[in-house]
Amino acid sequence: MNNLNTKQSLTGIFLSLLLFSCSGSNLISSSYSTAFEVVTKQFFKDGSVIDTQVIKNIPYASSLINFKGSSKALVILESKRRNIYTWVSSDEKVFFTRGGRIVSTIGLPNNLYKIQRPEIEFSEIISSRKEVEYFSYYSYKDPDLNDLRVKVTAKVIGEERIKLLDGFKLVILIEEKLYSQDINWKEVNRFWVDPVSFYVWKSEQHISPRLPLLYIETTKKPAI
Repeated sequence: MNNLNTKQSLTGIFLSLLLFSCSGSNLISSSYSTAFEVVTKQFFKDGSVIDTQVIKNIPYASSLINFKGSSKALVILESKRRNIYTWVSSDEKVFFTRGGRIVSTIGLPNNLYKIQRPEIEFSEIISSRKEVEYFSYYSYKDPDLNDLRVKVTAKVIGEERIKLLDGFKLVILIEEKLYSQDINWKEVNRFWVDPVSFYVWKSEQHISPRLPLLYIETTKKPAI
């Protein structure tokens, strides 16, 4: 069987199982996971090369995600509810995002349970062109830590042209400096934001003092 037929067959298997199993659950089902495992073998033929065409053939939004020092994994958009996007991986890790920010996780060694923060969007930060300061409160599971107070200082760095899987995009880089006096936690988040739609195409996020830096890159943008 040639490569094209193999891709089409695998995509067909993925779609049939996905449509059967993806019914709005918060956790990826076993059949979804099995189909995902079959298809994702085509994304990384030599451990690093990603098959762009296979990604385009899957009718669901997707992103590449990895912690610093680990290999990239594909996550698929499982659902959207009240502006919260649920992304799932083949090994049942779940990432919840809002406006491009990770707001909760499932399946990690130290899970982010929730973030309480003001409703400040990237569009406001870009339009103001000034530093924006506020406090967020992070809560974790495994181990439990509630309402860790984190000062956030966000500002626009400037325009950048970045390379993504489907080509180059002109975006605006926004940096967020994080500081928690309680545990002396200091980090910097980076978000590469579309200047028109304010969609976050790429990001580097620190979601826990116990976890490495998390990288996220959109491979197929959500249509919703």
